[in-house]
Amino acid sequence: MAQNTPQEEATFHLNEVISQLTGSGRDIKVILRKCLLVCELLGWESQKTWFHQELAGYYPTSTLPAHRRIRGKRKWQPATTMRDAIKWQSEEMVYGADPNVYEEEEDILEVWAGIEWFISAASAGYTEALADTKQVRSPSGRHLISFNRVRAFSAPSISASLVTIERATFDFASRAYVQLKYGSSVGDIWAQYRLEVDSRLASLDMAKHLQAIELGIQGPNPESWRSAVFECRSLLTDLAAYLWRDTRPRYEHLPGRSAEGTLDVTPEKFGNRIAAYIHQKGLSGTRGRYFRDEADRLSTAVLSLIAFQGEAHQPVAYQDAASIVVSTYVLVGEITARTDLDPVETYGAPAAQDPPEKESAS
Repeated sequence: MAQNTPQEEATFHLNEVISQLTGSGRDIKVILRKCLLVCELLGWESQKTWFHQELAGYYPTSTLPAHRRIRGKRKWQPATTMRDAIKWQSEEMVYGADPNVYEEEEDILEVWAGIEWFISAASAGYTEALADTKQVRSPSGRHLISFNRVRAFSAPSISASLVTIERATFDFASRAYVQLKYGSSVGDIWAQYRLEVDSRLASLDMAKHLQAIELGIQGPNPESWRSAVFECRSLLTDLAAYLWRDTRPRYEHLPGRSAEGTLDVTPEKFGNRIAAYIHQKGLSGTRGRYFRDEADRLSTAVLSLIAFQGEAHQPVAYQDAASIVVSTYVLVGEITARTDLDPVETYGAPAAQDPPEKESAS
């Protein structure tokens, strides 16, 4: 089937993947191959590496993900002769089992092999013989049975890892499908909104931030989405610094969590500075409180996501980055539309006083 562009061909394959993963009788090996092809078509290198390793096995230099570390047991079991196994099992049924014979302990199996290993082991489990052996009297005391030490990993525990691979694949496919299928519509809305506010932001030298944010969020991988989030922080920080120039560390007309109970507007508190600016410009009442709350929520979300990503070393999810980008642009757009963008050099009484507020800002 001929496709006009790599994006259209990728969208076609992703639609097939989603249909197969939500149906019955799916072939996870074929599904992973289709996702690998999608990544090839779109040049998504980090995702391509993940699918390639899940298919063919992980590189020795890679970090093995958690779903490939399978929990099981080390234990003793009768030697693999049918006669010994039958003797032991029949006598246990009569005389009972002695748990001390098995000496079980927790074990972890690191699976570096490709997807075919999971497909096979998910139905039968996996047992690996060790070199240790011992002789044990049977429960009746009449027989001496040979035991081998083994590593045993059950089929359900391996199936759980296979389910994790399927779930991660579905998350990738559904997110990528929406991005490719509807990204142009979102882009049209974005472009229309930018027409209304860019001319005003250009005079503040903020347009460069918007261009970098747009480039990052439309990128193909977590690294570009992470860049978009950092660029949102830069835009909000620079905008706050431009709009709020009063050098006092506190804004006395709004409550906050400072020692004095007022709003902290020091340079690093860009959300609070924007909130104070909005308040000074007379956006009061319910509408003003909404925009100030949004500034506080957005600054918290941006800083929290950046801190989490840095501490946990986890990639930024597209949905998280997109939420911050949209919220940032809407907030900035509303500020440009509803205020004169003249900086507050020295604050005084706000242009329109809000009713007394009980809720606390950050």
